[in-house]
Amino acid sequence: MSENTSTRYVSRAVLVALLTLVATSAMAQTIQGSATFRERMALPPAAVFEASLEDVSRAGARAEIIGRTRLTSPGNPPIAFTITYDPAKIQSNRRYSVRARILVDDKLLFTTDTATPVITGGNPTSVSLMLRSVGAQTPPPAAGGKPSNSTPSSPLAGTSWQLVKFQSMDDTTLTPKDGTNYTIEFADGGQLIARVDCNRGRGTWKSPGPSQLEFGPLALTRAQCPPGSMHDQIARNWEFIRSYVIRDGHLFLAVKADSGIYEFEPIRNHSKGLRPSDSPTRALARRFDGSLRSRGSLARSLAALLPALRFMR
Repeated sequence: MSENTSTRYVSRAVLVALLTLVATSAMAQTIQGSATFRERMALPPAAVFEASLEDVSRAGARAEIIGRTRLTSPGNPPIAFTITYDPAKIQSNRRYSVRARILVDDKLLFTTDTATPVITGGNPTSVSLMLRSVGAQTPPPAAGGKPSNSTPSSPLAGTSWQLVKFQSMDDTTLTPKDGTNYTIEFADGGQLIARVDCNRGRGTWKSPGPSQLEFGPLALTRAQCPPGSMHDQIARNWEFIRSYVIRDGHLFLAVKADSGIYEFEPIRNHSKGLRPSDSPTRALARRFDGSLRSRGSLARSLAALLPALRFMR
């Protein structure tokens, strides 16, 4: 083969490679973004920044990853990033959003807690993200109004919470009819007391490190809860909760694999509907006694039941 022939082959190969590169670049599109957080702190060298473009169209289903980026040692915020994606995967009637997080030694340090819509529906292809710390913060007072010092390594010890809502990563929100039917009490010694709608149970909990949370198996009663209950979902998610954050007085529990976040608020009245010295039977007698005052002769004839109710305390 002559030198000229070899040169022509090389030139053609280079040209094909360049054309392929140009075509690929023309096909690919990008999301441009920046991410920051409010805390005044420097990220350690081991920090890793991750951002993903997700299809969040299917309610109740896990989001599909369309594109992602990963930056090691991203430096201090704002962190500039680019997510490259294939436009052929984008459909105009679907919804897409960007999420991001920062990890250190595979432990979650910062994350977005809201979805940022992009691309379709008139949304942009550039985003500015505010990440929230998942480090432990000062908890609200424990039940009874006094802080618990029995487990100083965890701000959860001695606190009690009731459910506000569940927010999935595809923007689906589930709100209980009555949040007081879904409660968690982080008792001393790693013990846990829970109410999950029509069932009550006990279990264990531990916090191996800041923002980390692990639940043991929850032994629940086995009543059949009514339609619309969040009981079955919570029971399924229970052992997959892996991290928490306390922000603005609310507790946020994150389910692993980015499935969603449970939001709780402090229990205002730890014994709802009961006076501090009441037993349930005393409270029943008190309510029954009050109802008798507003009823007729039938109610008066039932008044004989009151001594028995009061005796059952």
